[in-house]
Amino acid sequence: MEKYYVIVVTLLNIVLTVPAFGLNQFGWDEANFTCWFKNPDEHTKVQWLIGTQSFWIALAATIETICSVAGSFGWRSFRSLNTRFIQKASDPSFLHTSSATGHRSEASSSAQTILSTQARKYRGVILRIALYPIVSLLISYPTIGLDIFGSVKGVHTQLDYRLLVADLVLYGLRPFAYALLACNDPSFVCAVQDIRGIKVPTSESSGVTDTMSRPQFALQRPTDSTFPSGAELTVNVELQTVSHGDDISMDKSGKHGMFIHEESGISTGRLAAKADARRRRSQIRSGTTRLLNTSCDHSIFWA
Repeated sequence: MEKYYVIVVTLLNIVLTVPAFGLNQFGWDEANFTCWFKNPDEHTKVQWLIGTQSFWIALAATIETICSVAGSFGWRSFRSLNTRFIQKASDPSFLHTSSATGHRSEASSSAQTILSTQARKYRGVILRIALYPIVSLLISYPTIGLDIFGSVKGVHTQLDYRLLVADLVLYGLRPFAYALLACNDPSFVCAVQDIRGIKVPTSESSGVTDTMSRPQFALQRPTDSTFPSGAELTVNVELQTVSHGDDISMDKSGKHGMFIHEESGISTGRLAAKADARRRRSQIRSGTTRLLNTSCDHSIFWA
């Protein structure tokens, strides 16, 4: 994903900068006393400024704000759904153990711990997501207004000069603000540590496990749990699905063999049951044949 971002930004910069430079629009601006758009016609200079810079800065800030707001609402929806799930799972009606009181209180405490941990994590994520568009809006839109104002009016008074300085300060403040945000971003910090070869201890290596991965109320049923007498215990076993050929072969020992191929189809348990049923039918037929032969021999003998 990052490579497409770099490619699009590079192409956009080339398209917006090279034509203006080729048409000799950059140079010393007498109105602002700085290197900027130098066209003496104010209307043409403002058109170049808006078309190659101001419009795209405003568009980027707007899209960034929309994406951040959508992401924040998405995180809030996910957190609300997750909270309802944890509260429902920690409900005493879902806990069927013999020592109900102890396990219910333990599950409720575990659920509260999970909710508080998840709340802190989501608040941090939403705050980091919201800071980027806030900084972008606070810097981009004032910069656009000051650029257009300076290009149209120029610097003639002390106030104009102060506005020009404020515009330049905002341009320099932009990378500094984004650098501060990046330094507090966990993904950026982990990437820098990985580049420097610093091993970051994980939750598994440090012996700390996430409370969401194995909540207390989702643990295995305690050993002291009792089932009603006469209750039927059902165990569901998931088997790997395979398919087999239709041919049944005979090996050297005279037993039936089976060609089994690993595909989607009949399960291994069904194959084994079919093979066993065929083997039993063969044994029954053989026993019946021997019994009939013996009966015939006895009949002939007594006759």
